Amino acid sequence: MIYDEGHQFDCGARGITYELLVTSLKTLIPADAQVVLISAVITNADAINQWLNGDQGSIVAGVDLHPTLRSIAFASWKDSLGRLEFLPQRDSGDYRYFVPRVLETFELRKRSSREKQRYFPTRDDGQSIAIYLALKLFKQGAIAIFCGLKGSVVKICEKLVDAIERGLPLETPLNDSDRTETRNLAQLIERHFGQTSPITKCAKIGIFTHHGSTPAGIRLCVEHGMRESLLRVVVCTSTLAQGVNLPIRYLIVTGVYRGAERISVRDFQNLIGRVGRSGMHTEGSVIFADPETYDQQNTYAGRWRWNQVEELFDPLRADACASSLLSLFEPLESADTRTQAKLNVRAFFESYLGNEAGLPAFANELSRELAAGQFPVASLISQLQPRGKVIEALESYLMSASVVDQAELEEAAVVELARGTLAYHLATPAQRRDLEELFRAVGQHVMTKVPDAETRKRYSKALLGVSNSLIVHAWVRQNREALVSTASDEDLLTLLWPVMTAIITNSNFTKCTNPLALREVAALWIAEATPVAILQYLERNEVRFGEGSRPRRPHIDHVMDICENALAFEGVLGLAAVCECCGMESIDQAFIDRITALQKRLKYGLAS
Repeated sequence: MIYDEGHQFDCGARGITYELLVTSLKTLIPADAQVVLISAVITNADAINQWLNGDQGSIVAGVDLHPTLRSIAFASWKDSLGRLEFLPQRDSGDYRYFVPRVLETFELRKRSSREKQRYFPTRDDGQSIAIYLALKLFKQGAIAIFCGLKGSVVKICEKLVDAIERGLPLETPLNDSDRTETRNLAQLIERHFGQTSPITKCAKIGIFTHHGSTPAGIRLCVEHGMRESLLRVVVCTSTLAQGVNLPIRYLIVTGVYRGAERISVRDFQNLIGRVGRSGMHTEGSVIFADPETYDQQNTYAGRWRWNQVEELFDPLRADACASSLLSLFEPLESADTRTQAKLNVRAFFESYLGNEAGLPAFANELSRELAAGQFPVASLISQLQPRGKVIEALESYLMSASVVDQAELEEAAVVELARGTLAYHLATPAQRRDLEELFRAVGQHVMTKVPDAETRKRYSKALLGVSNSLIVHAWVRQNREALVSTASDEDLLTLLWPVMTAIITNSNFTKCTNPLALREVAALWIAEATPVAILQYLERNEVRFGEGSRPRRPHIDHVMDICENALAFEGVLGLAAVCECCGMESIDQAFIDRITALQKRLKYGLAS
């Protein structure tokens, strides 16, 4: 038995399902079977091996095994011409070297006589230096420019387009890319983002983007183009590290922070693992583009930045692989993150199981118990909601574990499942008692709310937990006649919209100032309207996103997040639940096939 991606136990609801599945399989696998768990970055292998294999297990560590050479360089710009400073490579002692006269500034054309003279790149702008290095190095191999946030990807595109339009005298990757692939992909991007988008303009000169809000089709095309060496440069976030094997020769890092949070050591190690990948290249380079990192390493103000970067290169400093179940026990943080408070886990899950819709009331009471000014209700809700998802994932798994002919979920079996989890293995004695009580309470909750075994199996397929599954089922019963009488997919979408919105928790979706406009967005999405057209609709109707007195104007990222994540993921899960409930209500299969077709249209944004 081989388990891949063994560090996924702490990846939210998905990690819980993975952990519970492995826990169940442990009881089914013969004692003499060989069990192998594989992970690229895992620091507490001893603990996980003990949980998985007991005293007979062995650990094979390859921290110091590097099939390819990987050099580390930092931009340094203290003189008129900047250079690249390379750190010592393994087996080279403390030998450092540098490449001089690499960075130089170009004077850009002014658009008017009143405009201030501009230069590119500038030594105080790591993003412009990253672009410059990419334009200098692309002939030597494929390049990925890494950004901590997807918003930074767009900013880099804007800076590059502005510099090119102002006469930057550097060759673009277009001539070294496959012209047919570049042209076709640029046309696809233009259909999504419009002719004036900086993302489109960059695509036309051979520079492409890849992040979480990039449409799935474009993302796959970019990955294919890079993999087949048809494209040369991609500006990306850490999505590129999530299981995508690309022949990257140079990784240019613009920053290691995602907003206020630094990228984790594990994610960074996965990211640089794409550089000089074995079987694709014999060597690769990781280049930090911000000169402040290297040039100020010995100053009081800059030492912390250097220490942060050094830590990222040490895989042994990666966070221990924990369990998402243990996230229930994490302390609550005040709004300014300076103060922490312990959460009464039993009180929380008992309240949540009693009334999932009562989470705001629980947060209100909790805020009063704590210092209300430090722990506002909105902040507490945002911290409690992910813990509610943990309970939902546990509910879904326990429902799926209930076989059709089983009369009930036996308490002893549920508690035994809890004791077999990685969370239980890593927990303190007090946490173990709470975990046992949690599993026992969730098991009783499932049996009380969904006593029928076949219904539990149906609900478990939707991955929505008990409460949402019951809401969907009740809605289907109430609207059965209206459902089967709908004449078109558009009518069906309109009818299903209330149950879909009750399930979707996407932040931009829930913070839209005009919820009715989102239904039209969904209709436009399945009519194959481009994101630009959807954005124009939102602008015409003065839709805003956010809370407070000054919500934000719509942006193309809002459109992509709502379409690709809220509708194409959460909305699709809602329709899957509707399909299961229709089957339980003996609704004609032909109608269920109609919902399935609508589900696929919503997932891919297609008209048929």
